[in-house]
Amino acid sequence: MLNYPVGQRASQNKYSKETEWKNLLELLEVKILTTTKCQTEQNLLLNQIMQEILTYLAENMPLTVLRLILPKECQIAYQRYIGICSPIVHANHVKSLIIKTGQQLLCTLNL
Repeated sequence: MLNYPVGQRASQNKYSKETEWKNLLELLEVKILTTTKCQTEQNLLLNQIMQEILTYLAENMPLTVLRLILPKECQIAYQRYIGICSPIVHANHVKSLIIKTGQQLLCTLNL
């Protein structure tokens, strides 16, 4: 597999709205589908960029936002990224509960 210094690192600083991410994914998907078999290196690069962006989104976006960004007709194809996102959402929820409980305990100890 090719390793190019592009992908989500270049796009994470440029895109901030869900619609921008959605448009980026749609454009990449169209480009991948229209790339001919003769352009295998370009196709590999585009697929790698798509995977990096999807992984970044899955690791950094809430599940509800990720579901909005992913194309509705291809949710099954992107199930892997939803699977990445779900445990992270759960871990963040547990983390916030621990912080809240710790703060409540600290408040009771300071009385």
